[in-house]
Amino acid sequence: MLALVGILFSGFALNAEAKIGVILMESVPGTAAYVSQGGHTALLLSETCTDDYLSMRPCTSADPVWGVIAERTASFSSKAKYDWLVMPVSTSLFALENNTDGLLVTSPRIRKKLIENFYLRNKKFRNLVVNSDPEFEKGMKLEKGFRFPTGRWQNFFGSQLRRSIYTVWINDLTGTKERELVKTINGFSNRPKFGVVLFLFAGNCSKWVQDALKRVEGFEEAGFGQNWLADGTFTSPKGVTEEAFSAARKIMAKSSDVFVTIELMPQVPGTYPKSKPPYFVIESVFKNRLVWPVVAFFHPIVYLVGRFYFKFIKGFSIQKKYEQYFSYQAASVSVFGSASEFQGSKKKVLKKLRDGFFGSKSWWKEKRNEFHSMLLRAKALGVIDTPKDVEKGRLLKRLLDENSEAEVDSYGVPWLIRRSPEGIEKRAGLTNQTVDKGDPG
Repeated sequence: MLALVGILFSGFALNAEAKIGVILMESVPGTAAYVSQGGHTALLLSETCTDDYLSMRPCTSADPVWGVIAERTASFSSKAKYDWLVMPVSTSLFALENNTDGLLVTSPRIRKKLIENFYLRNKKFRNLVVNSDPEFEKGMKLEKGFRFPTGRWQNFFGSQLRRSIYTVWINDLTGTKERELVKTINGFSNRPKFGVVLFLFAGNCSKWVQDALKRVEGFEEAGFGQNWLADGTFTSPKGVTEEAFSAARKIMAKSSDVFVTIELMPQVPGTYPKSKPPYFVIESVFKNRLVWPVVAFFHPIVYLVGRFYFKFIKGFSIQKKYEQYFSYQAASVSVFGSASEFQGSKKKVLKKLRDGFFGSKSWWKEKRNEFHSMLLRAKALGVIDTPKDVEKGRLLKRLLDENSEAEVDSYGVPWLIRRSPEGIEKRAGLTNQTVDKGDPG
């Protein structure tokens, strides 16, 4: 059945164009998300690589993976040595060293195995970064005398395994903006800014991204700054992403060498709870389940005004913003090759474009019927109990959590090892490249 999952979900493929990505990560379910639902922000540089996780350089043909994600560590430990890290994009998104194809399914046990594998195989990372903080020594014992430390450093591994990610791409045909950003970040102090007050007001992940982008030519001039009405004196991931998007659009209007695109990297399906869309700082006051009932009870007028403002006036959404500047003329060119060759309604053009990208209603109906037939065949073969097992996610949970373990081979490629009641082992691939190379069944 993992082959079936392979058909439904595709991995993330890298594109080696010169571009900067402003990443907005959704909130991971848990205490922090329940209280603030703020998410996380980072920078993705497509033609940049790293040798030591602490500095960046242009990629060469010898590098197996192009692209890095640079982000602030957000450490609350006063003993931490580094303020920000740079991770290869495949490691940051999927906890893989060289495999850019990504995982098809995930679970906490799979992610943990991948992090353990990276930690044990990379002495440079283990000595230079992780063991730089004495607090990391508080971990569990592993074989061969290694220790697997606990702590925030694990947040740098497998982001897409736990949350959906939106990327605002600033595509620069000259490549100068990426080089400027590399020079800027390499020049940043990497001493930690510890302290709760300092972290919230000056040293959080979003403020770090904002400070980096401000030094790239054109951003500050385009009005890139603080979102006072939505964030107040803080800088939120959602706020800095909106400001970066608006500034990038203004730069695009002035320069033919720059254009803006948007990409959604959906959360990898599995047994992790679905991530939550991030809020502005002040928006969380009116939408957070712990806070809004109190505000609504004591200040109902304030509550209603706040809800109205963030829904109809300040309802920033990457998808909606993208639709606003995706023009009718561009749609006509995409569908018909030339805007002048087609004379028709805007609705008809956009419908054809939508059907071409996302599938028409009749296409989806046909696929649903095919899928249901596959489930009936799987039930007849005894693979599943009922089709509802698949529809409600029970099959995926059984595949990942019952009688299965993750294993990483000598090439760093992950496999799912399943054991039958008779003790027979069968392995299934966990990426697009390996899903059809495992043992049958």
